[in-house]
Amino acid sequence: MLQSEGAPLSLRLMSEAAMQTTINDSISEEERATIIGGLVGYNISRAGDAGYRQLNVLARSGDELVGGLLGSTQWTWLFIGHLWMAETHRGSGTGRSLIAAAEEEAVRRGCKHVHCDTFEFQALPFYQKLGFEVFGQLEDYPPGHTRYYLQKRNLTGAPADIRTPVIETERLILRRMHPHADAEFMLEALNEPSFIRNVADRGVRTLDDATDYIRTKIMPSYEQFGFGFYIVELKGSGTPIGVCGMVKREALDDVDIGYSLLDRFAGNGYAYEAAAAVMHYGRSAYGLKRIVGITAPENERSIRLLEKLGLRFENMIELPNFTGPSKLFG
Repeated sequence: MLQSEGAPLSLRLMSEAAMQTTINDSISEEERATIIGGLVGYNISRAGDAGYRQLNVLARSGDELVGGLLGSTQWTWLFIGHLWMAETHRGSGTGRSLIAAAEEEAVRRGCKHVHCDTFEFQALPFYQKLGFEVFGQLEDYPPGHTRYYLQKRNLTGAPADIRTPVIETERLILRRMHPHADAEFMLEALNEPSFIRNVADRGVRTLDDATDYIRTKIMPSYEQFGFGFYIVELKGSGTPIGVCGMVKREALDDVDIGYSLLDRFAGNGYAYEAAAAVMHYGRSAYGLKRIVGITAPENERSIRLLEKLGLRFENMIELPNFTGPSKLFG
């Protein structure tokens, strides 16, 4: 008797005769679960549990959703399924911040690599600037266009140059902040009594709050303007002691300098050393002709520092998200 692989021909023909195939625009949840469950079960038997989890990152301006990344992690890979920014926030660094946040979380979950796909009319150059490499493409999909498949291997969860100084002085190093590496320090710094008294209470109470604050309030300035607030560290030990840098606020015409030290490091001349270096950096690296300073009217220590930097009181101003009116020095 003729036999096919593993079954008599007669049984095979009976089975094929009984099977029906249908075309469906939609299927039931039970049918979907059966298909996906069967496939997942097979994959687990060959490659182990993928540990699938959704990973979604949202960006808001006030109550408005202005960007989002929808993805997932499984095995050792992050997959970016969808990345969107509102037109008003394109070019602001929002997209880069979303991807950085997703990569950092993926690394915490044990991922080592990331992959995604995009069309040439979407974000191909954007991804390539972030270190993604094309490993495949599908021509004429959609008609007249190309779909690209990209990957980036060996994620670290932090930029390789996190410890690279932006500014160096005799005793200090000023470098960019990183959401996770500096969250613990910023949690402490933003809750210093002197910061809350002289600047504002930012409402940062947990490490997650601090991570989000760095990601949404600090990092976008690096992408939009090239400068921002920097962590101030002691040379040699690398101990973070404060924050100093420049910011371009929507409410001010000029860039202003900002600084804040932990109370236990005050009185050693560190604030002036850092601020003077930042002023020089702003003028030499960015050609800023005018850099201003703002401070609370009762903050005599800050007023003396601004005057030592060569700035003079001009007028009182009101700024959003500050405790009260501020003195403007220019």
